[in-house]
Amino acid sequence: MMLSRIIADLLNPTGEHAQGTVFLSLFLKTLDLPDDWKNIDLDHANITVQTEKIIRNGRRMDIFINIKLDQRSYGICIENKPFAADGEQQLQDYADEMYFLFSESWHLIYLSGYGNEPAEHSVKPDILKSWLDQKHCSQITVPDLIY
Repeated sequence: MMLSRIIADLLNPTGEHAQGTVFLSLFLKTLDLPDDWKNIDLDHANITVQTEKIIRNGRRMDIFINIKLDQRSYGICIENKPFAADGEQQLQDYADEMYFLFSESWHLIYLSGYGNEPAEHSVKPDILKSWLDQKHCSQITVPDLIY
């Protein structure tokens, strides 16, 4: 929880760091996002960052980011797994929620400690591959956050 709170604060443009969108902008550049995400003007967007966002089935997303710009919304879910094991259908449930909220403008980030893959009981490998191919998912490690 503490690591999620620290990351969320850094990614939050209104966080205590007083750096605005700098950290969020750098973070988004490290992800494999669709081209239309690369032109988001973060300085003019309404951005909310939450930790432990409860979704429809009662699960909690570690970090949830909603970026609203004009008539469009973009959603990011960060599953912070530096040490913990994946839950049953966990990533699938998060992706289902993101699709429900954002249609095609969502991205799921699997943040692992040392590059471990999501467990097969969390999301089927063929589904994970399709998310990666469609740029709905990125797998990064905690050391990747150090720029």
